Amino acid sequence: MLKQRVITGIILAIVVGSAIYLLPAKTFAIVSLFAIVGMGAWEWAGLTGVQEGLPRQLAPLPAMLVAYLLLISGWPLLPVLCISIIVWPVIIWMLFNYEQGTTLYQDKPYILRSLGLLVLVPAWYALVNLHGTHFGYVFYLVSLIALADIGAYFTGKK
Repeated sequence: MLKQRVITGIILAIVVGSAIYLLPAKTFAIVSLFAIVGMGAWEWAGLTGVQEGLPRQLAPLPAMLVAYLLLISGWPLLPVLCISIIVWPVIIWMLFNYEQGTTLYQDKPYILRSLGLLVLVPAWYALVNLHGTHFGYVFYLVSLIALADIGAYFTGKK
């Protein structure tokens, strides 16, 4: 397992590092739009019960459209981050107040599905703005996340 994890990590480090360093800001924004918002929304759709097939394949489109509109409009970062600042406490409140056996989220799946858009898009937009400031900041952020993941992996192995 460790060998496979190391090989995957090396390949991802080369691909992601090259994208961060070599891609201009707009190209990085589009590539990361597909990688972060697209795949993230697809995964979020699966977690919220969207059926396989066409519904699941189309699920990322609203989030990707909103993200792209933010990008081309040049919307300021602060209002977008304020949305995220409001959404995260709501999510935490929902987690702490979740009751076993409740059907609220099954009866109204749009609640959890809409939260995906409100979580993924601001995170992506912040990353794009960070890359536009200086790509080194994105290297630092990705390195920090990778080191935390490595530490968690080895802590969990004991």
